[in-house]
Amino acid sequence: MNIVAVRCMMETVSPQFGVWYGKNLGITTLSEKDYNPSTALGGITEGVSNLELTAAFGVIGAGGVYTKPSFFTKVLDHDGNVVLEHERLSHQALK
Repeated sequence: MNIVAVRCMMETVSPQFGVWYGKNLGITTLSEKDYNPSTALGGITEGVSNLELTAAFGVIGAGGVYTKPSFFTKVLDHDGNVVLEHERLSHQALK
């Protein structure tokens, strides 16, 4: 079963394009060291965090839009005033 993913990466997509897509999906640990067949199976040199992996898969459910994950949207003080607010960064990652 894994042969299909590896052949697709090497013969159709190319490792460089696969790594580019991974970066476009928010995987920050990808590098030129990952231009190889094992990347198609998740063999990333530096690994990937659960947060980045979840955000990358979230693109599918969000209609192709990547939104950089955060742990908060805003912080209010006891009077309801905004102390800190997160600006949502997103871009079209897939068609």
